Amino acid sequence: MQRVNSTFEQVFGYAADDVVGENVDEFIVPPERDAEAAAFNETLQAGTNLRAEVQRATATGVRDFLLHVVPIRLDETNAGGYAIYTDVTDQRERERELRRQNERLDEFASIVSHDLRNPLTVASGYLDLARETNDDANLEKVDAALGRMERLVENLLRLARKGQIVGETTPVELRTVATEAWGHVETADVELVLSLPTDETIDADYDRLVDLLENLFRNSVEHGVRPASGRSASGDSVKRSFTSSRAEPDDSVEHGSTNNRTESGDSVEHGSTDGRTESADAATDGEVTTVRVETTDGGFAVEDDGPGIPEGDRESVFEIGYTTDDDGTGFGLAIVPRIAEAHGWSVAVTAGVDGGARFEFSV
Repeated sequence: MQRVNSTFEQVFGYAADDVVGENVDEFIVPPERDAEAAAFNETLQAGTNLRAEVQRATATGVRDFLLHVVPIRLDETNAGGYAIYTDVTDQRERERELRRQNERLDEFASIVSHDLRNPLTVASGYLDLARETNDDANLEKVDAALGRMERLVENLLRLARKGQIVGETTPVELRTVATEAWGHVETADVELVLSLPTDETIDADYDRLVDLLENLFRNSVEHGVRPASGRSASGDSVKRSFTSSRAEPDDSVEHGSTNNRTESGDSVEHGSTDGRTESADAATDGEVTTVRVETTDGGFAVEDDGPGIPEGDRESVFEIGYTTDDDGTGFGLAIVPRIAEAHGWSVAVTAGVDGGARFEFSV
């Protein structure tokens, strides 16, 4: 090195006296880039122009540079030359973040396409039923399902254009959101218990929180049966409670008390003659009978009384493609942490009081 300018001293943190007369690569080339730097030096010694993107160690850490090496005389060996470094770190970081963002959006779109199948299936089923029975009431349910699909598509397109997973957040009532999400799921004889104060609110994108809860509810209902093999199976016999618009807090649910657990008679079906309820009998067999939404000290939780998630699988349940169902897509639960993280929340999987699956959200 024969000479450096003041910008070199500021960027790389070395005074001219430190590097003049020395091999500058020993000061600024990261160890893992030694072979690359040696090849560049051979190019310069051959009298050839060089333009490449490199990483160099600076006073503030390793940064990205566009390196342009210009020989004093072209095609003359060992003629020396000029090395010009242009810092492009900020630009490259924006590009990397944009790629990561696009990857997240692509992933999110793939996951949400899974959610679109549910109202599509509902619409198709009620349309077939309307044809068989000539009952126009079923056509209203078809219209409601199609309307929900349209809202989903519009919301996703709007967010995709902004490069976002969630939109504007506002205070929303957990009870109202949970009730609407429950109305979008084929719940059979499973009941929803809301251990929530009537005015409990949370800052969230309403529609995305509906998506989050809907996927948790569907997971509990469809995979909450433990047959003889011990493996979860999706339920085939279902009865749907469908809401075509945002549900009122008392629509189609049993409301639990505002404490953490309901009393034995709060939200159960009729008791049997031996003092046990039918719901309790089903729970003993490992079948989900209730899904509970409740507040916690740091946020809220969703818990069922089914067979639960084995401890060894709790880190995997949110991965795309993870499923215990031969016909499953592995997308249902994958959307949950992505929506939570986009809100700035975290989610953890634990065991519930009755051994079922419990999803705790810290907000």
